[in-house]
Amino acid sequence: PMLRPILKDLDLLERFKLADATALDGVISSIRIWRLGSLENRIVPNASVIQKLSELLLNNVGGGVMDLVWGPDIQLQETSTESYKFLGSTKYEPVLTAIFQGLGIPPTLSGTSSPGGFTNNFISVKTMIERLEYVRNKLVEFWTEQVRLVQKAMGFRAAPTVVFDRMTLVDEASEKQLLINLADRDYISWESLTERFSGDPAIEEVRLRRERRRRESGLLPPKASPFHDPEHEFGKEKLFIQQGVLTPGQVGLELEERQPGEKSPAEHNAELGPKRALPEGRSGQPGQGRPKNSRDQEKRKRKRVVPRTSAEFLRVMAWADSAAARAQKLIGPAYLAACGKPSFRELSDEQAAAFERLKFNLLCRLEPGREVSREALLPLLSDPAPAPPQVQALLDATVAGHATAHGQPPPLEALRRYQSGAYALWKGEYEGDDQEGDGSDHGPPALPRA
Repeated sequence: PMLRPILKDLDLLERFKLADATALDGVISSIRIWRLGSLENRIVPNASVIQKLSELLLNNVGGGVMDLVWGPDIQLQETSTESYKFLGSTKYEPVLTAIFQGLGIPPTLSGTSSPGGFTNNFISVKTMIERLEYVRNKLVEFWTEQVRLVQKAMGFRAAPTVVFDRMTLVDEASEKQLLINLADRDYISWESLTERFSGDPAIEEVRLRRERRRRESGLLPPKASPFHDPEHEFGKEKLFIQQGVLTPGQVGLELEERQPGEKSPAEHNAELGPKRALPEGRSGQPGQGRPKNSRDQEKRKRKRVVPRTSAEFLRVMAWADSAAARAQKLIGPAYLAACGKPSFRELSDEQAAAFERLKFNLLCRLEPGREVSREALLPLLSDPAPAPPQVQALLDATVAGHATAHGQPPPLEALRRYQSGAYALWKGEYEGDDQEGDGSDHGPPALPRA
């Protein structure tokens, strides 16, 4: 069925090959004709002249220059064939292209014509793979019947199995990983998985049993992998010792004699009991402090609270990040033009640091939630002002701490995050008024003031 559409093309290809073979036989044929005498001039050569010319030609072994001295009654005519012009690969290209197309081989693999698009090549490759699978199945059917006859004739207990090395044009790694995942989820059986990996389930089952017996007898070492613990017995003993179920002597461990005054961690914890180490300057035991639910005997001044909610801080910090990015898009081109650089990567370290300070100064003069536009930034650029001292001090301390911890200044992304954090701490901070308490520390806190 696969060869029927291309029978005519195959016949034409065979004819081309026969024509080339015929042309090769006469490709180097060359004839030279020596004519003695001239009928027009009534010059007829005699036998002695013909014999003289024959001797001269026979004495010339070829490969060199032959000097032939003769009268005016001799003429040389040389003829040769031009069969080499027929020999070539040009005439084969249309025939081979038709054959490859009939077999489903795409031009990308055959190389007989210009490659087509991705979709056409994909469909052609898929068609070719299906045809190869068809041919393979036919071969399996044929050889299975043949080996069955051999089994019956030889008296074998089991018939041999026909196995092919599976080669495809797909991504085998992804396909095999998908098959393993399907087997792990019990969507396909391990027999199907073995067959997909070009193995025979019956043979692999026998091999697994044989390998298991050899490992149990000690002929093979235990498996060691993320799925197999090579020292599982030692792991169980270690777990039981940690839980106190087994003693060191039960697992064959010999201990040295304990030094005087030496205690184990378990004995030390048992002697300590409920006691816990207290900070320096404090004494007493747990439960000996102020009675539960007791009130103060005398009034005390309510402490000054500075609440700061995480939601408010994160909201302001996120707005600062977006505002700084928006400001860079608006004033960045003008700054690059002033520095004479095509991009920010071309800026020097001093120019880049100056641009970051300019953005931070502009950010500190904006209120959270305000729209960052060209109209909002132009007045601030016309009247520049540095960041507030307390905000700049907080940012400098953060940058210095990063440099001390990591041994180098923070990168650009980290510096921008520090700037947004300093702005959020400054703009999102709240302070409460100092108030006198009424002797109870369970009342509501004072209202925050921005």
